[in-house]
Amino acid sequence: MPLLTGMKILKLATVLTSFLVLFSSTLSAGGHGVLDYPRVVSGDGMEVKIHHPVVDSWRDYAVLEAWVPVEITDQSTNQQWVGALRIKVNTKVRLEEQLVELSDASIIDTSFSDSMTPARAIDFARNSIRSQRQEVTLNELILSLADDFSPPQQRPVTGFNRNPPRIVVSQRPASLLLIDQQPVKAPIIGTTLEQVVNTDWNLFYDTDSRSWFVINAGVWQTQSLLASGDWSIASNLPEDFSRLPDEQGWQVVQGALPPQIPATAPPALIVSLEPTELIVIDGEPRLQLIPGADGLMEVANSESALFQLEDTWYFLAAGRWFETASLDKGWAAVSELPGAFAKIPQDHGRAAVRESVPGTMEAALAYIAATLPQNSSVPMEATPSQEVVYVGAPRFEPISGTGVERAVNSPFAVIRHNNAYYLNFEAAWYRSDSPTGPWKPALVVPDAIFDIPPSDPLYYVTYVRPAGNQPQAGEARFTYSEGYNGMYTIGVNAVRGTGWAYQPWIGYPGGTPVYWSYPPTFGWGYPRGATWGSGYRNPYYYWGGYAPMQDITIRGQTRSLDGAMSVAGQDPRLARPGYDYTTLAEQRLDDSRAAGYVADDLFADPQGRVYKRQDDGWSKHEDGNWSTMAELERQYGTASGPQLGAPESPQRQAYKQNPDDIERMERYYDRRSRSYNSYMNIYVPR
Repeated sequence: MPLLTGMKILKLATVLTSFLVLFSSTLSAGGHGVLDYPRVVSGDGMEVKIHHPVVDSWRDYAVLEAWVPVEITDQSTNQQWVGALRIKVNTKVRLEEQLVELSDASIIDTSFSDSMTPARAIDFARNSIRSQRQEVTLNELILSLADDFSPPQQRPVTGFNRNPPRIVVSQRPASLLLIDQQPVKAPIIGTTLEQVVNTDWNLFYDTDSRSWFVINAGVWQTQSLLASGDWSIASNLPEDFSRLPDEQGWQVVQGALPPQIPATAPPALIVSLEPTELIVIDGEPRLQLIPGADGLMEVANSESALFQLEDTWYFLAAGRWFETASLDKGWAAVSELPGAFAKIPQDHGRAAVRESVPGTMEAALAYIAATLPQNSSVPMEATPSQEVVYVGAPRFEPISGTGVERAVNSPFAVIRHNNAYYLNFEAAWYRSDSPTGPWKPALVVPDAIFDIPPSDPLYYVTYVRPAGNQPQAGEARFTYSEGYNGMYTIGVNAVRGTGWAYQPWIGYPGGTPVYWSYPPTFGWGYPRGATWGSGYRNPYYYWGGYAPMQDITIRGQTRSLDGAMSVAGQDPRLARPGYDYTTLAEQRLDDSRAAGYVADDLFADPQGRVYKRQDDGWSKHEDGNWSTMAELERQYGTASGPQLGAPESPQRQAYKQNPDDIERMERYYDRRSRSYNSYMNIYVPR
């Protein structure tokens, strides 16, 4: 089904400059296409003006198709023909570099309203488009897709947990101190201190004073009970804090010594041992009407995505919407989000939530980003860059509903099937006859692995598959999508996490704890040192992991213990770093002004029919001439219908709905001119 409903709008394909003649003259300093349509090519007594391609198909994210409106002029007679050429071009996405390779462009169809258009004119237009391998930015290409673009079908997704987390609302400054179930305390050798390792805060317990200590907004606080509320300012700390070793990542703690008395108290602490989202409101909710959004109001004095419509509150977390009649209780998952959310203006301060609103282009972009195929490869002689370790002897437990077992006492994704062992590491599969290796790249893995449900912490590995045929000798290739990095799709929306709170692994070999957790959905913000799409390693290989430094290392990098993320840092936006839509829109506007775009730019609908918008309204090219839609409506739309039994004329069939078409075109033109502007005049009637 289409990602967007309502108006069927096509974004201009401003990025397909790679297969147009003179492309080399339009490259930016970075080597990527810039917006320079319409373009003119002359030769052999002919001139062709090439307008923006209109992309309406991207099959398997590998083959693009688009209509290219053209105006062809015989320079000797000034006779002109208007039509569109349909192009097809192969694409290869390099997501790590945010680039798309374009190659092998071809013309697969033509559409000219004037049946007398000479073949030499069409051939000249054909020859003005050539195949040349080039690159464009992925952001440009994604933003150029049709609003009703239907992405490649994804596998059905079931088994996600749609229940809300614990949602806490505070009407005064507060911070969420989230602990992954009961505190796991690791003794710091040579001191009376214990570090709580299953939280991203600097949280300690002093066995001598039987008190808790935490760094909250740079301020040391203490309390005898691990509970929510206003902790006391710690003017003095146990002496052992000054004995923390330099080499074990205590720089942030040492930088906060000695404790200082702040001018103002730090935020209150909300301590939680379960998945939790914190909404902070500066006093009573201050509701502010969102223009044009059918009565939808934002809570203007909160950084959280909190709204009210009629008598219902709405809150967005991890790409999911929750609702309640009372802020302090009764939260539930939203079954159908009101259409008012899709009317939040694109330049509004809350526009970021549009990425999670069905029916918006931003939601479509997030969906595409979550489902774009990516590639990885390893040499056939490669081995994992880290040693696969276990706490004790390898131990496996069945995964419910599948024929496979997973290692439960290893932070690595090791799966057993029929006495063979499969390791998923850095978006590649490896096989071994032993749970500890040696490991070799796997060209085939059991189908049962892909039955792992979302309720299991290894669900993310089901988004990595061997690429099938291996055309390059000596190399194992794999495909994966952002599900491997914790970004999934439910329906037509992208979400973060599966919604399940996975049981962490905790062991005490030798009396010292070893701990690791699995991908969280709520409350934690983004994993430290990892972002969506940040290379091949799943960020949760080392999420929340702890082990004694002298025994094993299960962290991909040194973990910075500098307190929880601020409320602002918990913004549930799904766009990965680099997806700055505002900046892109401003850049397009600057480019359009620099290129001198005109107001009568052409566009083509899915059938190749060409339209334009001028000061006097919308026009369609018909039988070699431009006719305004209003004129055609007067001729064919409002006239009396045919006599009973008589066939309806093609003209009447085509234009009897024009009043709605014109209204939709005007709404679209107004919207586009207010938002991206540089896309100019694109409309596709039903």
